[in-house]
Amino acid sequence: MLAGRREAQLLETSATRRHLRCRATSQRPTTSSAFSAAALGKWGRVDLLFNNAGVFGPAASVDEISVADWDAVVALNLTGSMLCAAAAVRAMKAQEPQGGRIINNGAISAHSPRRGRWPIRSPSTP
Repeated sequence: MLAGRREAQLLETSATRRHLRCRATSQRPTTSSAFSAAALGKWGRVDLLFNNAGVFGPAASVDEISVADWDAVVALNLTGSMLCAAAAVRAMKAQEPQGGRIINNGAISAHSPRRGRWPIRSPSTP
């Protein structure tokens, strides 16, 4: 099952495979529960969640970022991943046999921040 915000990218990704597609935004609790419900309806269980949603915040120093921009990034990158994981765990606990796997994918910039990204940008930073 593929889920994503942009229909064109979902279609492109699943063009050569048979997938159940779900266009949605993961940071809404009803949407993340709908992912699990759709998978349960189609296959009767949830064995794997691969969390790959994420966006970059504005290219600015932390003191230049608005609270609204911050909240939007946190909602997708953190809350969305947590809600999807919670829905998957509920399904995995209820199925027989119990269990499954959750993979949370992160960007390389979590380990090696890009220039001009958080937390601090200074003129002397290479």
